[in-house]
Amino acid sequence: MQMPKILSKSPLSLVLVQVRFPSGLTALGERNYDKLNELFNNDYPFAKTKSVPPLQIQTDSGTIQVGNVTQRRVYSTADLSWNVTIAESFINVYCICERDIRAYTGREDCVDRLKDVLGKISTLISVDTVSRIAYRYVNRIPYKNLQKVEGLFKSESLGFVQNFATSRMELSNSTNEANFVVDQDSSIVLNVRSGVLGPGDVPDPSVKPIKDSSTWVVDMDASQTEKIPTDISEMAEQIRHLANIEHDFFAQHIITEEFIKEYK
Repeated sequence: MQMPKILSKSPLSLVLVQVRFPSGLTALGERNYDKLNELFNNDYPFAKTKSVPPLQIQTDSGTIQVGNVTQRRVYSTADLSWNVTIAESFINVYCICERDIRAYTGREDCVDRLKDVLGKISTLISVDTVSRIAYRYVNRIPYKNLQKVEGLFKSESLGFVQNFATSRMELSNSTNEANFVVDQDSSIVLNVRSGVLGPGDVPDPSVKPIKDSSTWVVDMDASQTEKIPTDISEMAEQIRHLANIEHDFFAQHIITEEFIKEYK
């Protein structure tokens, strides 16, 4: 059974597109928040600033702090489904699909929004190439019983879940992860993670925790790190290519026909 581009009852939790710029070469920081507000307030009327603490590394002699507190500006649509995060070195455009799956109408919706965002901030980016572009899909379902998960997903994505089916031990948290180089002569990498997250655990901070149930998650991130010209049309075409890679892998190697029947 062929998987359609959109499943009407899809358990899609998050769709995210990222464009990362060479560090220190944009004007997307705090000093230009007023300008960013002018650019985004019509389409994304809700705005907030998020502080990201520096990385903490534990060593034998104590805690080492790497870097400083950084700021990110987050703009959201009126229903909070679509969001744009802007930092000095990257932008994220993402849909929190669990709020309303109808908010995400397909990859072209994401591509169009990315093109619009890049157009808005073009005067604040003084770079000829970007250092990374990525497309990410996160699917999440309640982990109520093993049989349900085994029926919807192929064995290669199950990991320890299937190994402990008859064990007296109860699996509370498990993540399987793999990286695939898509073409030997390219810089495209597909990262695939699947597994069980415990109650309250989330695959991404933007996703609402489910506190009363474990969840089964499939998190896919296709990225290209080769220098890509800051041409909006060229970046949009590359995003489509990354999305196709993920769609095909998900259909061929992650899900069963029962998944398509369940969520079509």
